[in-house]
Amino acid sequence: MEITQENKNELIAEAKKALNNRYPKDTPFAYGAAVITSKGNIYSASQYGSKTASLTLHAEQCALAHAAAHGEDSIIAIAVASTEELPPSEFTPPCHM
Repeated sequence: MEITQENKNELIAEAKKALNNRYPKDTPFAYGAAVITSKGNIYSASQYGSKTASLTLHAEQCALAHAAAHGEDSIIAIAVASTEELPPSEFTPPCHM
Protein backbone atom coordinates (compact mmCIF):
# COMPACT_ATOMS: atom_id res chain seq x y z
CA MET A 1 0.00 0.00 0.00
CA GLU A 2 1.28 3.42 -0.90
CA ILE A 3 0.56 6.12 1.67
CA THR A 4 -1.23 9.13 0.20
CA GLN A 5 -1.26 12.64 1.62
CA GLU A 6 -4.86 11.97 2.64
CA ASN A 7 -3.69 8.89 4.61
CA LYS A 8 -0.99 10.97 6.29
CA ASN A 9 -3.45 13.70 7.25
CA GLU A 10 -5.89 11.16 8.68
CA LEU A 11 -3.11 9.40 10.60
CA ILE A 12 -1.97 12.67 12.17
CA ALA A 13 -5.56 13.69 12.98
CA GLU A 14 -6.19 10.35 14.72
CA ALA A 15 -2.98 10.68 16.76
CA LYS A 16 -4.11 14.15 17.87
CA LYS A 17 -7.61 12.90 18.76
CA ALA A 18 -6.03 10.20 20.94
CA LEU A 19 -4.54 12.94 23.16
CA ASN A 20 -7.97 13.27 24.77
CA ASN A 21 -7.88 9.68 26.03
CA ARG A 22 -4.75 9.76 28.17
CA TYR A 23 -4.76 8.02 31.54
CA PRO A 24 -4.64 9.35 34.12
CA LYS A 25 -6.46 12.46 32.90
CA ASP A 26 -4.49 14.81 35.16
CA THR A 27 -1.07 13.87 33.79
CA PRO A 28 0.81 17.03 32.76
CA PHE A 29 1.59 15.89 29.21
CA ALA A 30 -0.46 13.81 26.84
CA TYR A 31 0.92 11.59 24.10
CA GLY A 32 -1.11 10.06 21.31
CA ALA A 33 -0.15 7.73 18.49
CA ALA A 34 -1.79 6.23 15.45
CA VAL A 35 -0.66 3.48 13.10
CA ILE A 36 -1.82 2.63 9.60
CA THR A 37 -1.74 -0.95 8.37
CA SER A 38 -1.14 -2.41 4.94
CA LYS A 39 -4.92 -2.87 4.74
CA GLY A 40 -5.39 0.89 5.20
CA ASN A 41 -6.87 0.63 8.69
CA ILE A 42 -5.88 3.17 11.34
CA TYR A 43 -5.63 2.37 15.04
CA SER A 44 -4.94 5.06 17.62
CA ALA A 45 -4.34 5.25 21.35
CA SER A 46 -2.94 7.41 24.12
CA GLN A 47 -0.55 6.59 26.91
CA TYR A 48 -1.63 4.61 29.95
CA GLY A 49 0.15 5.67 33.11
CA SER A 50 0.29 3.50 36.19
CA LYS A 51 1.68 3.99 39.68
CA THR A 52 3.32 0.65 39.00
CA ALA A 53 5.90 1.49 36.36
CA SER A 54 5.75 -2.01 34.89
CA LEU A 55 2.12 -1.44 33.82
CA THR A 56 2.75 1.91 32.13
CA LEU A 57 2.32 1.90 28.35
CA HIS A 58 3.51 4.48 25.87
CA ALA A 59 1.05 5.70 23.23
CA GLU A 60 2.98 3.91 20.48
CA GLN A 61 2.81 0.63 22.38
CA CYS A 62 -0.93 1.06 22.90
CA ALA A 63 -1.59 1.84 19.23
CA LEU A 64 0.44 -1.18 18.10
CA ALA A 65 -1.34 -3.44 20.60
CA HIS A 66 -4.69 -2.06 19.43
CA ALA A 67 -3.84 -3.00 15.84
CA ALA A 68 -2.61 -6.44 16.89
CA ALA A 69 -5.79 -7.03 18.90
CA HIS A 70 -7.69 -6.56 15.65
CA GLY A 71 -5.55 -9.10 13.80
CA GLU A 72 -3.36 -6.56 12.03
CA ASP A 73 0.29 -7.52 11.67
CA SER A 74 1.63 -5.22 8.97
CA ILE A 75 2.18 -1.65 10.16
CA ILE A 76 3.42 0.71 7.46
CA ALA A 77 3.48 4.07 9.26
CA ILE A 78 3.10 5.65 12.68
CA ALA A 79 2.29 9.21 13.77
CA VAL A 80 2.88 10.64 17.22
CA ALA A 81 1.38 13.75 18.83
CA SER A 82 1.84 15.40 22.20
CA THR A 83 0.82 18.39 24.24
CA GLU A 84 4.48 19.31 24.82
CA GLU A 85 5.43 22.92 24.14
CA LEU A 86 7.96 22.60 21.32
CA PRO A 87 9.48 25.16 18.96
CA PRO A 88 7.65 25.36 15.59
CA SER A 89 10.47 23.53 13.79
CA GLU A 90 10.45 20.55 16.17
CA PHE A 91 8.10 17.61 16.47
CA THR A 92 7.37 14.90 19.02
CA PRO A 93 9.39 11.84 18.05
CA PRO A 94 8.31 8.28 18.86
CA CYS A 95 9.60 7.10 22.23
CA HIS A 96 11.61 4.23 20.67
CA MET A 97 10.12 1.65 22.99
